Amino acid sequence: MHAAPSRSTQSGGSPVTEDEGSMTPLPSPSSASTRGVSVVQQLHRAAQSGDVKQIRKLVQTARSSASCPSGCSIKRPSSSSPIDSNLWLDAADEDGFTALHLACVGGHDDAVHELLQAGAGLEVATPEGFTALMFTAWVGSLSLVQTLVSQGAHVMVRDVDGNDAAFIAEMNDHTSVANLLQKHVETLEGHEPPSHRQGASSWSRSRQEKTFQLKSHESFSDKSVMSSDSSASTGSDDDSSRLESISSRSSTWSSLDQLPGKTLLTKETPPSSDRNGATPLHVAAKHGQLETVKALVARGANLSAVLPNGANGLHLASASGFVDVASYLIDQGLSVDERTVAGTTSLHEAAYQGHVDVAALLLDRGANVDAATEWGTTPLHRAAEKGHVHIAELLIAHGAHIDAVTTEYLAAGGNREAEDDRRSRRRRCRRRKNLDAVETEETEVHVEAFTVEHRTPDELENEASSCRSNQVALCLAAKNGHLDMVQYLLTRRPTDLAALGPSRHPILLAARHGHVEIVRLLLVHDECASSLPDAASRVLCLAAEHGYLQMAEHALARGANIEAVDVKRLATPLVLAARNGHLAVVLHLLWGGAKVDATTRTSGYTALHYAAKYGHLTVVNSLLLNGADVDAVCRRRRMSPLHLAAESGHGDVVRCLLSFNANVEVGQRSAAMTALHIAAERGHVGVARELVVHGAQLEAETPNELRALFIAAYCGHTDVVELLLDQGAELEAPSGTNKTTPLRGAVAKGRTAVVKLLLARGADANATQSTDGTTMLHSAAANNFGDILKLLVAAGAILDCVDREGRTPLDYAASDPVRLQLRLALLKSHWQRQDS
Repeated sequence: MHAAPSRSTQSGGSPVTEDEGSMTPLPSPSSASTRGVSVVQQLHRAAQSGDVKQIRKLVQTARSSASCPSGCSIKRPSSSSPIDSNLWLDAADEDGFTALHLACVGGHDDAVHELLQAGAGLEVATPEGFTALMFTAWVGSLSLVQTLVSQGAHVMVRDVDGNDAAFIAEMNDHTSVANLLQKHVETLEGHEPPSHRQGASSWSRSRQEKTFQLKSHESFSDKSVMSSDSSASTGSDDDSSRLESISSRSSTWSSLDQLPGKTLLTKETPPSSDRNGATPLHVAAKHGQLETVKALVARGANLSAVLPNGANGLHLASASGFVDVASYLIDQGLSVDERTVAGTTSLHEAAYQGHVDVAALLLDRGANVDAATEWGTTPLHRAAEKGHVHIAELLIAHGAHIDAVTTEYLAAGGNREAEDDRRSRRRRCRRRKNLDAVETEETEVHVEAFTVEHRTPDELENEASSCRSNQVALCLAAKNGHLDMVQYLLTRRPTDLAALGPSRHPILLAARHGHVEIVRLLLVHDECASSLPDAASRVLCLAAEHGYLQMAEHALARGANIEAVDVKRLATPLVLAARNGHLAVVLHLLWGGAKVDATTRTSGYTALHYAAKYGHLTVVNSLLLNGADVDAVCRRRRMSPLHLAAESGHGDVVRCLLSFNANVEVGQRSAAMTALHIAAERGHVGVARELVVHGAQLEAETPNELRALFIAAYCGHTDVVELLLDQGAELEAPSGTNKTTPLRGAVAKGRTAVVKLLLARGADANATQSTDGTTMLHSAAANNFGDILKLLVAAGAILDCVDREGRTPLDYAASDPVRLQLRLALLKSHWQRQDS
């Protein structure tokens, strides 16, 4: 059985029974709650945040009062025990968490040490059986694990699912913690007698068997007490049986991930504030515990209870493949066609997970074989998506519609508001972190009260695209690479695929995802291939774009046009392959006779343009060896492959192009920027060096009369400026219609390092602008560049120079600090003239 054990006391002796009042005990006068917060709640908050000072203060306050703070509602055992004064330390919140648990989950070493010193119970467990050591193993804190073990924590204690702390650490990839705990387990097993080891291994099983020996016939809506006797041996002679009991306020168990900071699921599962949770019936149905399900139903469990995603016990049992539990729940009155929030039925769940027996049971009990979600997804779609051929055979034998289409359900109706509402609802459902959708694929199980099944991003994308794409079962099987399923569906009656649109044809879906064998099968299938015009050529374009060499070879063998144009990028297969750097496909297409200089219909780029732009050196070299025009200029941007390589900074590609005699001045002839202009603008000093070495003109001008040195200075690329100056670029060469010097460009943009370099190379600090008569100082003052002002003044700039309107730099000052700086400089200059 799958039951929730209660917390045990720290030491042996008489059992401690907690009633409802013990969950939120007792503020004393000296520790009265603030704003209605009890002393235990304060302790929990302090433990959760790691506030050691607050924990110490609360402990001292409690000890200064009576053995238990006044107003305490915890029922004490009849015999006195040293633990009495520490009962409040082990008080749990409504989810069963004690202060020690919270401190362990937060990884607060000091807080854990303080609580242990105060007498907090090491073996106190949550209703799910999790102790402080298990929480620490889940977090992965090696130091905390060592502390707890050294304090006597039992490493062989297990939760209600039979998992110990070592297993929890291993499942959460905490290898060092798992190894440490496993060594302690092996040590204990090696020193214990066989009878003790047998008792320890059956500890969880005996506890689960006794949990449902209920003491009363109260319904689950009333307070119920589930107790179990556990005798876990610790190797000492004075071990005694512990009676574990808890208070239950309702029939609903709150899952561990419902409170922030209290998640015990995988690390990828964020905490949620949703207070809805799984009932014991959900847990038992999900784990296939038929006897537990029967016991809960006999006790009045609510069969209609659902999770936040709308799943009931039958959905859970069907998704997990437990046919006996599913049969029993149906016998008890659960509808086989009950739907979740997403619109899935139990048959959807069984079909997706591949549980043939459960699917057969549901169909025999009258399940709707063509039940569709709001997106039109049927159980056959779910089976095809996962490749479960036996499920598909069963569904079709029961009359499933093989041509059922997943549709853009709301867009077809034109109801945008309803569509947005439904999409919003789906997003909210996905954000519920406490329990995931039942129909998700099961991944590895972690230690938790209720295991959540997570989908990978690829699976979520598959489902999302299937809901948006007007796809039939054959399309889903082809897209996901299930060859057996495709073969089976093709043996059924013909499917009208032409109505789905070319972009969602099964041949193209299989080709886009690289499923070569499925593409081969579909291309030779006359009815499938005939429904897609020019199917082989379309496959060739996709194979070239994604680099699928075998698929490209097969498409050409099936008669594909090697110069076919892709409908999306309006490019040939060679251009598509070169763009993405697929050398093997490029070579195969070239050997097959593809035109090496074919251009796209949009940009006019050739294959060499794209290979140079994206830095695919081997592809560039291969294209050039096969006769590609190294100086081809595209229509729109007037760019050559050399321009694009320089723009992207691919120095190795630039060297390769230059080795094939690429013209470094190709832009100069077409009244455009040269490769050197582009390298100077982007700051690619290595590319600029290669271009200069191969004869690029330093003083070449762009259409707007800009030179490479001015461009580099204006953009602030100090290393490029230094390179150009070293190679002989003219320092005072004017650029642009305003005839601006490189120094003026650097000053205007605040390029301090470039200004410093140019001044050091002898740039004129007093050069004036031909249009308005302003100097460098005017520009620096107007733009509030104080550091550049200092450099210019130090270089001998005239402080009281005027422009054509008679204004000095002081008149241009944009701020008080600059104005003060100029005044002080003027005073200093005046004093120096007087001294001289």
